[in-house]
Amino acid sequence: MPEPGCMRIYNMKSFSGIMIDKFETMRSGGRLVVNDMGFTEAQKAVAHLLALDRTLVAVFEKWGAGERLVVHHTGSFASGLNSQLDALNEGDAVTLAANLSNIEMRYVQAQAAKMGMTVVRQKNEKGEETLKVFNMNEFANTVREKLADVGVGNRAVFKNLCIQERKVVHSVAAEMGLHTMDGEEGDDLKNVIVTSDVEFQAEQAARMSQAADGGSGHFILPQTAQQQKDFWAMADRNGLSLDASFHGSGKSRFDFKGGDVVHLATVKSRSGSSASDGDAYDEKPGAAGSGLRLGSIERGTEATAEETSEGIDVDFQKSATLASPTIETSSELIRQAFDAYASGNSRGERIFLRYVDLKEFASDLRSAMPGRRNSFRDFNVILELCFDDTTQLQSDFGIRVGPGLTHQFFQVFIQK
Repeated sequence: MPEPGCMRIYNMKSFSGIMIDKFETMRSGGRLVVNDMGFTEAQKAVAHLLALDRTLVAVFEKWGAGERLVVHHTGSFASGLNSQLDALNEGDAVTLAANLSNIEMRYVQAQAAKMGMTVVRQKNEKGEETLKVFNMNEFANTVREKLADVGVGNRAVFKNLCIQERKVVHSVAAEMGLHTMDGEEGDDLKNVIVTSDVEFQAEQAARMSQAADGGSGHFILPQTAQQQKDFWAMADRNGLSLDASFHGSGKSRFDFKGGDVVHLATVKSRSGSSASDGDAYDEKPGAAGSGLRLGSIERGTEATAEETSEGIDVDFQKSATLASPTIETSSELIRQAFDAYASGNSRGERIFLRYVDLKEFASDLRSAMPGRRNSFRDFNVILELCFDDTTQLQSDFGIRVGPGLTHQFFQVFIQK
């Protein structure tokens, strides 16, 4: 196997010659069938390229225990489409009827991809579905340049994009192994936020946790198969499944594709409580000043030296049992921490403030860490950087609450 990042070059002259000879015999509207020759992946790629260069469509179909190559000659359709696409300037589009045959559709998609163009299904003024091919080459290159800097701890935000621009961003991000999130449904122009895998997991985990706490929530399904697999696995871990009352009982997770809005709800047990509820109890988390403080929990007697030496595990256990002895999930502990420290208010919603709550939180968190850090200033700077980064993300999602974090984004801050 070649080393990662290397390119393997194949000598395909003999195979190419055989394919070209067969393709040259085809006539307009004709069909060529090549039975199983034991095609390798490299040979399939070459066959597709050779066919496309001759305005042909190559399709590999299962045939018995193997597969066969079926080549279609699209005739005047291909040559007419090529002329239209060649004439497109940057930002221009050509509209095609959506009632194309499967072979014609394959040719449109293959030729557009070869020329770096974008294919979008849209409805016209009469409500009729059409196919639009956009020349977005320069925009795609700009997106690639911007996404080259996306890594752990930062993100790229593309604002006020139309549907074809959003599709380009999603496509380019997917090929670069990055995650994308759309703005809310309903607007013609939307933002697209692109993050690294680490950032995406932290933000998705926070939203899943919030949905589990609240009983339900809606999400936009990620674009790629791996991202969707991670999404459903995270939903399972949080006790969330498709909300049958929203989507209908006949829907399954396999009925959704990237970009669809998915409504999730907590799985109900036979007793009627949700799977994420844990043991039921009536006591509610305390408000600010209730006493939930990491590493500074009041007790009836002083802690012994042996207890103090146990470090962070003992401190967090005491924190978790202060408001209730039945805390079972990190989301519950984060909720109690937010309720204890958040002292701000914006439009009736409590927020965790940067210049008041963060300082107190940092001081208590430091005292709960093993081996007291001598350089508290450095520790505080780290928390401030994480806080500011989360505030920017919150703003990117269109949430304006001043210099503070909502409960949802406080969870993102904790993840960071």
